Amino acid sequence: MSHGITLNKDQESILSTLTALTRKHGEMCVPFSAFELPRRDTRRILRRFKKMGLAEFYRGLMSEEMDQVAGSGYCITKEGEKLAKQLEL
Repeated sequence: MSHGITLNKDQESILSTLTALTRKHGEMCVPFSAFELPRRDTRRILRRFKKMGLAEFYRGLMSEEMDQVAGSGYCITKEGEKLAKQLEL
């Protein structure tokens, strides 16, 4: 799936952040606050990534300490990992 996909600078930034902060099987996802872009732009890109199979959406995220609800966020998929590797992110 990742062959032939090109990303702009903002999309690469989002994919790079997902790659760096996601843990396998939705164990740790990335909340919107972790991204550098404005929330509106981040959401638009992540929704596109979800449709492309590069990211998954999760609700009810918890803080690392498991003592606070952190809202919703996204995790990278195997296809997203493949693309990040291909693009050397």
